[in-house]
Amino acid sequence: MFGSSKNRSLEARLARRVSAAVAAGVLAALALAPATLASHLGASVDCGSAGTYTLHATETSNGDWQAPGPGDVLLFEEGGVLIPLELSVNGNQRFSKATVGREQNALTEVHCSFQIGTGQQFVVEGLLVAG
Repeated sequence: MFGSSKNRSLEARLARRVSAAVAAGVLAALALAPATLASHLGASVDCGSAGTYTLHATETSNGDWQAPGPGDVLLFEEGGVLIPLELSVNGNQRFSKATVGREQNALTEVHCSFQIGTGQQFVVEGLLVAG
């Protein structure tokens, strides 16, 4: 029989398993979300002898990301920018740009660090253009 209670029971168990899998996926996505949605707006950036600055960012129209991102360019409320050439988050290097050019350039690089609201520690080696 097509509509038997055995078939309905099997369908109900399958539906529960699918629901549980979807819920687990949503929870996993939410657990990863703070790293993506973390705010860097207003974070204090310590650049050692080059000074301490306050990060500036703007919420995007969808409200879940700020621009510019911390790996693009760091804008400071006090004026000036930091152009990242190397970026690490929580001790894990995310990128290192233009290694050969960095070895040959005559520009002074600064070492800056800051922490965002989720507790992630950013370390940036780059070029500071003070405002």
